Amino acid sequence: ELEKWRLGWVDRMQRLLDEGRNILISKGVPAARIKTRINTIAQGIAQDLLKVIGQNSYQVVVIGKKSFRQAKPFNLGSHANKVMFGVKNTILVIVDSPKGRK
Repeated sequence: ELEKWRLGWVDRMQRLLDEGRNILISKGVPAARIKTRINTIAQGIAQDLLKVIGQNSYQVVVIGKKSFRQAKPFNLGSHANKVMFGVKNTILVIVDSPKGRK
C-alpha cells in the first residue's frame, strides 16, 4: 500500500513537472535547458534542495509554495523560507500553486 501511495504521488508530481516544462518551452526556453527531478527526502525538504542546488550550480531554480496564494507569510520553519535564505549564487523563483489544484 505504501509503495502504491508513493507511486501515485510520483505520477502526480511528474504530470505537474511536465506541465511546467511545456509552459517554459512554449515561452521559448530550449527544452535541452530544462531539467526536472523527483528525489526521495534524505535530510529534509529544504536541506535536500539546498544540497542539490549547491552540488549542481544551478543558475535558476523554480519552486512552488502551496500557501502562497493564501497570502500566508513566509514562516521561519517553512521550506520556501529556508531555501530562500539558504540559496547562494542562484536565482530562486517562488510561484504559487496552480489554480484549481488541491
